[in-house]
Formats: sequence, C-alpha cells, structure tokens
Amino acid sequence: MDRSHSDEAHASQTAVPEPSPRAALTRSAFLKRAAATGVGASAVGTVLQACGSGGSTVAAPPPGGGNSAPVKPNINAKYKGKKIGFALLTTADENVQSVQRWVKRAVADAGLGWTITTSDVMGSLATSQSTLNAYITQKVDGILMLGLSAGQLESQLASAKAANIPTVGAYTFAPLGSSISQDYTLPPDADASLLGNYLIADQLKRRPSGKIKVAMLDFTADVIQARRFAFKGLVQQQPRFEIVAEDYNISLTNTAGDSSAAARTILQAHPDLAAIWCNDPPIALPAASGVAQSGKTDVQVYGHIANSAGVEALRGGQSPLVATSWVDLPYLAYTFVDQLLLAMSGKKLDRKLNVTQPDPAVVFDATNVDAQVTRGTKAGDWMFGGGTYRTSFLKSWNTLYA
Repeated sequence: MDRSHSDEAHASQTAVPEPSPRAALTRSAFLKRAAATGVGASAVGTVLQACGSGGSTVAAPPPGGGNSAPVKPNINAKYKGKKIGFALLTTADENVQSVQRWVKRAVADAGLGWTITTSDVMGSLATSQSTLNAYITQKVDGILMLGLSAGQLESQLASAKAANIPTVGAYTFAPLGSSISQDYTLPPDADASLLGNYLIADQLKRRPSGKIKVAMLDFTADVIQARRFAFKGLVQQQPRFEIVAEDYNISLTNTAGDSSAAARTILQAHPDLAAIWCNDPPIALPAASGVAQSGKTDVQVYGHIANSAGVEALRGGQSPLVATSWVDLPYLAYTFVDQLLLAMSGKKLDRKLNVTQPDPAVVFDATNVDAQVTRGTKAGDWMFGGGTYRTSFLKSWNTLYA
C-alpha cells in the first residue's frame, strides 16, 4: 500500500484564488485550498480514495451545542422550514447515528430550520415501505434514505417522484434505472479495493510463504454486496490466497452474537485460517472477540467502517482487528443537504456525483489511527482535511440559494 504523501499535500504556502461557488465543491479545488493553508499536510500513512492526499484529524467542532458554522448563513426563506423524512436502516449501527447527527448539524449550519422526522426501519422491508408511504402521504418536502434497498422500494420511490418529492439516499444499492433522485455512496467496490488491497499486502508481509486462508462474513441485506464481490475478485487474483469460508447470514438484530459465534465456528473448521474479512460495520469487532475467545494469536480481522469502538481497538495493535476502512460521514451528511437544496431549486441531480465527487475514504490501522483520530474524538466525526470543506459548501449555498 502506498503510504507516501501526495504532491498537493506538500504544496508551498502560496495564495490560492477563491473558487467559484460550484467549483468550491470540487475535490481538486478543495485540495488546492487545503494545501495552501497547510491542512492535511502532516498526516502520514493514509489512503484517500479519489482524493490523493493525506487527511487530518478532526478539527471542526462535533455536532450539537449551538451553531458554530464557519460561514454566516444567507439562504433564501423559500428553502427554509421544510419537512424532511429520514429513513434509517438501523440505529444499532453507530455510523448511521453519526450521519443522522451530521445532517442535523449541516441544516443548522445553513440556518435552514428544517424539521427532520427520523424513522428506524430496523432492517425490515415492510417497515421501509410503510415509512416511505407515510412520508409521501404527509407531503414532506424531501426524503433521505440511509441503507435502505432502493431496488425493493421502487413503487414508493416512483410515487415520491410523481409527487415531486426529491429522494436522496446513500448505501441504497440503487440501479441506474431507479426512480430515486440521488444515491450518493462511495462505490462499495472502491471501498473494497482500499481494504482488500490493504489485507493482501498485510498478509503477504506477515506470511512470506504458504497458503493464506481467508474467511468472509457479511449480513443478509443486499445494499453493500458490491464490496463483497469486489473483495472476492481481488483475493482470487492472488495465487497464494484461498477463500475457505463464507457466512453471509449474520443477523441485523443479533449482530454481535452471530458475528462472534461465526468467527469461532470458522476457526474450528479451519484452524490454519489467516484472516477474516467483515463487510457490515458492526460485524468486525465481535468477530475479533470471537477470534480472541478461540485463543488464536495469529489470525487478523479486517472490517469496513467498523464503528468508533473498532477504531479504538486499533490503538496499540493488540486486537485481532488490525485495520478498518473509513469514509467521511460528515461530508456525506453535507452532501445530503446539498443535493436536497439542489433538487428544491428545480435542478435535476447528477447520478454520477458519487464518482465525479466521491466521499473521501481512508484505511485506519495502528500506524495512523492516533494521528487521524486523536483520543477523545469520535471516529464518526473524522473529516478529510479537518472539515474545511464545510466552508465551501456553506459559501456555495449562500450564493446559489440566496
């Protein structure tokens, strides 16, 4: 894995012209501004998908406790006071809670005064359908979705579209033909490439010879299956690697118990196992616990976006969980608000946004976690470049929606 700084992170301290409002939201413009102010230039050992630059520890204030927005809001009253429905796959996932908090913070930063009704569908398709139906009946001004399968909600999304209610989601696995207005998700296969390549390099370093046997754990929903397929493709290209076990039946309601038990069962069947890959965020740490309970000292666990507790477990390198991918959850939240505002202005949303302006991503391990997430801060509040992009979003909104 390339652990070098990018050229832009080492750019000289020269003045950078203020970008135009729309350009302010582009990644390249932000990187130039970050380099000019020194933001992100000190971080070592990070991998940022599509950003090409080291990140920074959390510098912006966490959500809650008054409005300390970096820019005074100046948005037209016609965008204010809206009713928004926010459907969440499960609030048992801390990362879902983090996005929810940051959406509310972005709304407060912009002075929008939106009323956001949140609904935990607890992984139920029937509840997802009834929740969206209720939002449409209530004539909300916009719908946010996090982790709900768009392919199973086409009837509701089509009804929302017919009612001119914009629908913006992340991790909805929305096909291009979906009636959803926007699915803003770092492509799961890109995320899989980050952690998958890390796992391969790490295991090859730990095990210079012999077969490297890997197990895969995942939950039943389809919303992040692309990560699974991409990871398998990466591993299957490696001649010394072999996937010996796949358990895709981890419960959404008993995740900790199922994950720990699954890890122990796999280790009993494959005592020479080298690594366990975990797709769903709440799986990784319980799986690591299962490895520890089995007395295995040379089995590594790798998890995607493994919650704050997972990030904390990386410190000191004593846990079987040795690495986790991460995405910028506050950036995702600000983009949610950005896309709703754009839709409310009458513009059609660009479904390619998740690749033309992707959510920053990183891999945390014992070598960089202390620099990236300082003790006492929440992993869910980690922001690329210390969150200076918030200024770009807010300035753009003040100009576009004044």
